[in-house]
Amino acid sequence: MSQRRLAPLALLLAALGCETTHEYFDVVRETTETADDTGEALDGDDDGGPVTTQDCGSAGGVAVEGVVTFTGTPPATSRLYVSWMASLATPSMPLCMVEITPVAFPARFRFTGVERGATWALVALLDADGGSIPMPVAGDYLASIAEGTLDLSADLAGVTLELQPYSP
Repeated sequence: MSQRRLAPLALLLAALGCETTHEYFDVVRETTETADDTGEALDGDDDGGPVTTQDCGSAGGVAVEGVVTFTGTPPATSRLYVSWMASLATPSMPLCMVEITPVAFPARFRFTGVERGATWALVALLDADGGSIPMPVAGDYLASIAEGTLDLSADLAGVTLELQPYSP
């Protein structure tokens, strides 16, 4: 490939990768329970079902656990994402992101290696049409917790993100 062709590619890759001082991590799904788990404990109580886990890569970071809730039936084409963002006010690439599959509610998530003391925003997106780029549009559902709201100085559990219709 000629140098002339490589220059635009290099600029594109630099623009995508150098916008933030934080590393971007690929979406990984890891369940802590078996896929055939019904969410019922042996005594019949709801144990919450499988947990989708993502490591955000910060050595000495904290763990954050929570649930995404939704009232209604999501479209069959839906995709569900939970991500950490630097700010809700400025659109940017997620700092850490996970796709929860299959889309079922309540959807449990766990992030490990979240930067200790960070002031990140936490966002859940139900992408109704299942598009390849998880950006909210009319018809999608969104939930968020603003940056600086969650205390990330220690492990955190019990976070709830309640999806609501998104209006641009």
